[in-house]
Amino acid sequence: MAMFLLPFLHYLKPFKVRLVTSVVCMVLVGVLSVAPIVWLTETIDVFLKTGTGSLEELSDQDAMTRNLAKLMEKNGKQSSATDWVKRHEWIAGNAAAHKIAGKLDAWNGWYQKQKVTRPYNALLALVVILVIVTTVKGLATYASDYQLAYTFYKTNLQMREDLFNNIVAQDYLYFNDHSAGWLHSRINSDVKALQSILENILSNGVQQPVTIFATLGWMFWQDWRMTAGVMLMVPIVGGILYAFARSLRKNTRQEKAKTDQLSSNMTESLTNIRLVKAFGTESIEIAKFHKRTQELFYYMMARRIAKFASRPIMEWLGTVAGCGVVLAGAWMIFHGNLSFGVFAGYLFALTRLHRPLRGLATVVNKWQIARVSCERMLLMFGLKPTLFESDNAMAFEKLKHSIEFDAIGFRYENKQILENVSLRVEAGRQVAFVGPSGSGKTTLVNMLARLFDPTEGRIRIDGIDLRQLRIADWRSRLAIVTQENVLFDDTIANNIAYGSPSVDMARIVTAARAANAHEFVMELDGGKGYDTVVGPTGARLSGGQRQRLAIARALYRDPQILILDEATSALDSHAQAQVQEALGRLMVGRTTFVIAHRISTIRDADCIYVINDGRIIESGTHDELMASRGFYSSLVIQSEATEIPAQ
Repeated sequence: MAMFLLPFLHYLKPFKVRLVTSVVCMVLVGVLSVAPIVWLTETIDVFLKTGTGSLEELSDQDAMTRNLAKLMEKNGKQSSATDWVKRHEWIAGNAAAHKIAGKLDAWNGWYQKQKVTRPYNALLALVVILVIVTTVKGLATYASDYQLAYTFYKTNLQMREDLFNNIVAQDYLYFNDHSAGWLHSRINSDVKALQSILENILSNGVQQPVTIFATLGWMFWQDWRMTAGVMLMVPIVGGILYAFARSLRKNTRQEKAKTDQLSSNMTESLTNIRLVKAFGTESIEIAKFHKRTQELFYYMMARRIAKFASRPIMEWLGTVAGCGVVLAGAWMIFHGNLSFGVFAGYLFALTRLHRPLRGLATVVNKWQIARVSCERMLLMFGLKPTLFESDNAMAFEKLKHSIEFDAIGFRYENKQILENVSLRVEAGRQVAFVGPSGSGKTTLVNMLARLFDPTEGRIRIDGIDLRQLRIADWRSRLAIVTQENVLFDDTIANNIAYGSPSVDMARIVTAARAANAHEFVMELDGGKGYDTVVGPTGARLSGGQRQRLAIARALYRDPQILILDEATSALDSHAQAQVQEALGRLMVGRTTFVIAHRISTIRDADCIYVINDGRIIESGTHDELMASRGFYSSLVIQSEATEIPAQ
């Protein structure tokens, strides 16, 4: 257990005082849990001894002393508290200990006398003591629960934050292989399971063992023979719990995997709901979801078979042990070796053991679940991005001369995406990339944004390898406008200013005007304008509106280098005209890389590179490429045949 939990214990370090307070309170609660058992035993003794002794005996001091001695001897209390202190040299020199022992002796003498002379007073004293003990126990329980809740809510949130931070820090390519739903499951369910086991270990793992040992100690003190017989059940119980634990862990691992798949399936269906509706494939998505839920249901029930079976088996074993104690106790009472009060208290103590034992069984069950979560979280925390910044990375302020792709190659999952791509772009120039889908155009500009590095060759910025520049500095000089621009479920103003340290409304309005977005923004949501919340992924806006807001966001960022990846391909002719006009303003004075299928958007580029099968096969201006009548000209003819002219 310690091996899996040790890497997470540093989260508890800031809460040492709270945890120590909680543990002390739990130990106190565990010790005080024996109080009701002692109280019941003494109460029964008071009732059974009411009226003991004649008036003559009660008025005779010697007779009183003899009765008290008999009572103390019968209850196994031949030694006084003072005698106990004297026998223990390590506290024998402590005056306070002697004083406390003297007071305990005085109290015990008074109490034993009241049991014989005034049993009602003895009963009243027991009631007062029980109320005080219960009050202290209640306050300690509250303090312990509060401190634990505070600690584990904070650690839970911190774990989620750290796990999220580590996931976000991974390379862009990592998210190609792991869906948002799969990652969501790791961040939420695994952290929750880990928090649950840590909380259970500290609560049930501390308080319940103290309660068990305190109760067993009292039981041994009263009669070691019966207690030894009860303890024979421990190996049997342990063996059963171990068997259940193995089954629980195995099925939990499968259940977690199926939960990940279900979460991924659900997120994927809801994210692509527009496509689902458009194609009328609701029934297909429902069937896929149903299949995943049925697979998950199997392992959920398999895990709970082990969980639910443990309770009745433990209860049956407890009943067998209780019946054995009843028979043994009855035999001892009938033969005068045990008082009824002690026996009643013993039975009560045995029933009180059920709850702490069940608490420990809960820890064992939860640990099997949490162990799987620990394994998964350790894997997630162990992820290291392959894209990193060198220790002596250089600051970057401004592109002065050129961007050069030097024999760039990129391989992913044993597939060559780009091969020996070389080109040079002077600062302030506009270049375009065209070619069939999957030819490597987007991969090339993604490397420029350093979302991943080339596996061959290098990209030079003013002659310096891009990998030698500070990533944050470089990316702060870039802006990307893609075909599917994602907006956050936030206000329009915050979406335009996204990624900037401050929100300047004057700059936001200026950027929106330049992006042809101001007019439609001011009409949104009854005139709320820039305070309008756009909905998840901008669902309340049209494609053209989302695209113009994305352009406004790029304008607000005021980048030196601009990447336009199919920025108008998904728009109708009217929206394209508005977006194209906004893009024209955006590109002025900036080094621009354009990927487009629509030839009309790249005719004026300073240079057009034609990429096919990961290689540059042609380059030049539009007129030069058309005159050569090569691959580019065939693409233009196809594009003009399918493009709808603007109205």
